[in-house]
Amino acid sequence: MLFLGVFKVYILLKNRQLIYKTLDILQEGVFAPNTQRGGQLEVTMVKDCIRYTHRQVFTYYTLGVLTVLNGYTMALTSKLRESDYHLWEVPWVPFGLFEVSTTFRYYVVYVYQATGITCFGFIIMTNDLLIVGVFTHVRTQFNILANFLRNIVPEHMLGLKASGISLGDNESKLYRAYQLFAFCAFASVVLEEICMLTLYRRGIDITEVATLIYMYLTHSVGLIKFFVMLKNRVSVAASLKSLHEGTFAPNFERGGAFEAETVKKAIETTRLQLVAYYILATITIFNGSITALVSKLTKKDPENWDLPWLPFAIFEVSTTFRFYVVYIWQTISLTLFCYAIVTCDLLIVGAFAHIRAQFYILGNFIRNMVPHDSESQQQWFSDYFWIHKLILKATGISLGKNDSKLYRAYQIFVFSLFASDIVEQICMVTLYRRVIDITEIATLIYMLSTLTLGIIKFFVLLNNRTSVTASLASLHEGIFAPNFERGGAFEAETVKKAVATTRLQLAIYYIWSTATIFNGYIRALVLKLTKKDPENWDVPWIPFALFEISTSFRFYVVYVWEILSLTLFCYAIVTSDLLIVGAFAHIAAQFYILGNFIRNMVPHDLAIDASKIPKSVLSAKMKYAIVYHHALIELVEKFEDLFNVLILIEVSGNTLVICFGMYMSTVKIDINSRTTREITFTFAILTQVYFYCYYGNEITLAAESVAAACYDVNFVGTDLSFQKSLLLIICRSQRPMALTIGKFATLNIGTFISIMRASYSYYMVISKNK
Repeated sequence: MLFLGVFKVYILLKNRQLIYKTLDILQEGVFAPNTQRGGQLEVTMVKDCIRYTHRQVFTYYTLGVLTVLNGYTMALTSKLRESDYHLWEVPWVPFGLFEVSTTFRYYVVYVYQATGITCFGFIIMTNDLLIVGVFTHVRTQFNILANFLRNIVPEHMLGLKASGISLGDNESKLYRAYQLFAFCAFASVVLEEICMLTLYRRGIDITEVATLIYMYLTHSVGLIKFFVMLKNRVSVAASLKSLHEGTFAPNFERGGAFEAETVKKAIETTRLQLVAYYILATITIFNGSITALVSKLTKKDPENWDLPWLPFAIFEVSTTFRFYVVYIWQTISLTLFCYAIVTCDLLIVGAFAHIRAQFYILGNFIRNMVPHDSESQQQWFSDYFWIHKLILKATGISLGKNDSKLYRAYQIFVFSLFASDIVEQICMVTLYRRVIDITEIATLIYMLSTLTLGIIKFFVLLNNRTSVTASLASLHEGIFAPNFERGGAFEAETVKKAVATTRLQLAIYYIWSTATIFNGYIRALVLKLTKKDPENWDVPWIPFALFEISTSFRFYVVYVWEILSLTLFCYAIVTSDLLIVGAFAHIAAQFYILGNFIRNMVPHDLAIDASKIPKSVLSAKMKYAIVYHHALIELVEKFEDLFNVLILIEVSGNTLVICFGMYMSTVKIDINSRTTREITFTFAILTQVYFYCYYGNEITLAAESVAAACYDVNFVGTDLSFQKSLLLIICRSQRPMALTIGKFATLNIGTFISIMRASYSYYMVISKNK
């Protein structure tokens, strides 16, 4: 390795002038970034290349430093641990000039190797990174050239032209001759199939007849397609050209970023289709060619030789020479034919894709003819939680006050169903109408815990519905209302992301919960329909003890009751949890919006002197930031007071539920067991706990990011009082802002890990003592 490194350094030093010139060439002259040649895409390619090489340097240096330091650390450890000098190790290179028998000699060798190997390592790494960096830039230049050529002759046109089909008029005589050759090859394919059907030089079976028919149809359709394209080539070329000229030309003043992304997406989609279809077509035709060649090389009897695609009838393929003549003819003609068909199809569907994109661009233009000002955007963001509230109301939990008498009657009916579930569980534990084993006891405990937690959650929400409604409303009112003059595009994107994330969670968690509860319903119904003995029937979820389920009528009564009560109960619990964690997500978003506002209080522009900004302007912005920060702190404390006890009960109860859920998932694994049902249920509970812990952690991180935002302010030269205010915000942000579990522990990812450990420990205890 040392020899290679020295040789590498020697080569670089010997050719250093040539290397310097080569490096300069890559950023000068024709290789310099040229937006007129490649547009913004060329600039992006160069930036990505530079970023990629810098990332390589950082990664390789980090790995190199860790590698050499590992050797130094191990050597020093052996010196400090062992008193016998024979057991001492040098960092990397075995030493033979003198015996390392004393501490002084050891440290001389240690320092020598630490200095020499470190310098040598960095020299080798830098040389390697320089060379591969040059290779990376050369590759980028090839990509730039490809982009330039692509803009001159589109891929579809190039592919068609290579196949002998040109949509232009002024073609050279040489290309006309090539066209004649290509069409002769195409025509010979069709003629061969006609001859095969008419001459019958040898007997052909039904398989070969089928092959002939579908190949003949394919080639006939291809020839018709080529005829239509060539006959209408002027109209086709004009129509394709019109898709990027005149009204259809990209106009970013008209459609902005949306139009740019739509056009780019259409181009990328058509090019991806081109690559994918070409790869598939190449694999298809070469599969036939390779199969035929293998049959020729492995079999001596000409009767067993196989041709790439077409049965041949003009003459008998009885010699090697004849075989290779037919083989080469079919390979050339069918390859050209295949690529011509593929490119024609992709050209047409690519045009369709761009027409569709133009309709989207038109729709975007119409949509934005009337400006969407901040007032209309605030109307769009009027209520982040309307879906949650609507579903909660459908499940009997209304956060409003003025509900109708009919709805109150519905609430009583729903809560009667919820109460009946718990009463049934209590009866199951106390009455013992039938013998129950440890498995059913575990089922009872975790179902009773789940139902009890749900009832407590509903009670907390209904008891504090005025405070909860006011807190939720405050997240999109007053100082927390979306203000795009304050935060610009960042604030709009942050709020939209929070809304989209909470709604995505709603959809995913609903799908999973629906799959979980309906898994139990379907399993119970299947057992009822497939088993005649009532002893083998099973209820969907809750063990039943009020009466014996010995008839179909009784079974269906219990079945319908459980479906109705548990479905409502499940959706109520899910929506309650998602409403709370959704509020946590929006609080975290507000901290990020505050950080963005603070970061941009002083413009990040080197041309602006911060010392010349009026003190009154800075004081007004700082006052707003402080008020905003205090309002956020008060909001977090309000949610903490509302939900810390609920979170304590949730975490404690779900630890037990997860434990028994894991037990029920593993107690009996066979096709007729409840394993699938219990696994999906346990995973749903884990997701529920994880959401609470994750967003509690997000609030803490977002609150701490305010301090980093203060540090990012361009405060150099600003008023001293402004800088002191920034320091005070940093000090306040360094105090942890977190939600707690009943004031006992912080709600974060660490809490989730602790819950998992505790649940698993309890599960192991139960499993060992069952």
